[in-house]
Amino acid sequence: MRKLASSFLLIAAFLITSESYSQQLTPYGTLFLQYDFLRNPAGTVGESSIFYASYQNYLTKITGSPENVFIGGIYQVVDNVGVGLEIDYFTEGAFTRTAIHLKGAYKYQIGRDHFVRFGLEGRVMNHRLDEGNLTIYQHEPLLRDIDKVYPHVYFKAGVLYNREDFQMELFIPEGVRNSFDITEGFYSMVQYTFYTVDDFSITPGIGGGILSGEGVWEANGKFGYAEQFFLTTRYHSFGIISAGLAFHLKQLRIATSFGQNFKHKSIGGNYELFIAYDFNMPKKKRRRIRKRR
Repeated sequence: MRKLASSFLLIAAFLITSESYSQQLTPYGTLFLQYDFLRNPAGTVGESSIFYASYQNYLTKITGSPENVFIGGIYQVVDNVGVGLEIDYFTEGAFTRTAIHLKGAYKYQIGRDHFVRFGLEGRVMNHRLDEGNLTIYQHEPLLRDIDKVYPHVYFKAGVLYNREDFQMELFIPEGVRNSFDITEGFYSMVQYTFYTVDDFSITPGIGGGILSGEGVWEANGKFGYAEQFFLTTRYHSFGIISAGLAFHLKQLRIATSFGQNFKHKSIGGNYELFIAYDFNMPKKKRRRIRKRR
């Protein structure tokens, strides 16, 4: 009976983590708050050229819980054009998924320190099922046919407006399937940065949208010091609280985050680890102090 219940939980978790949310935008974690390109393809331009790798684990108290490993890179072709490639491997019990992501973005300047970025990402992915690990479902049509529905081609699109202290964006987390049907809704985020004395910054933000027909929202925040050390926090409407740390040490970037589902404590939370190397760090921009008249 326990095995049966675990199998049902794994299938439900698979549908949530693999279909309703991409690995870049889950209810868990804070990595995507730190790095725009992890959630929105428009963030591919504006970042430095970097190589990165990450490990993510969700629903940590469930046997066979979802795990995701991905590596990727972003290359700034010119000042206003960036391209990226990412490969990820996702496992969850008897399910595995391999995906290749190609992304590109264009940045358009509309005024002094005002930019709009447009991005598009395509993802080809393939699912596999090891029926030997789910013998109880060998005659279940959903599982017998799962290999027939893949591979799939997905598209993500996004637009991002930012100035020195304000950022607003709208994007489609999964976008359009190969059948050209809109499937996953949209998501939007707004963030504003307050600069304080001694190189401290505070960036509160809100986000929300409709994903797979369900309205969701979140509140988040980022606290930075000298553009090198960051603390990120996040509350998601699913009842999930996450917190993370990031360190930018010269050309090395290291970030981690932990989360817990307080509505369903029995399934556990998550943790993430992210490591990146920056090949051409942009020059640090000094913030202009606005004098009051």
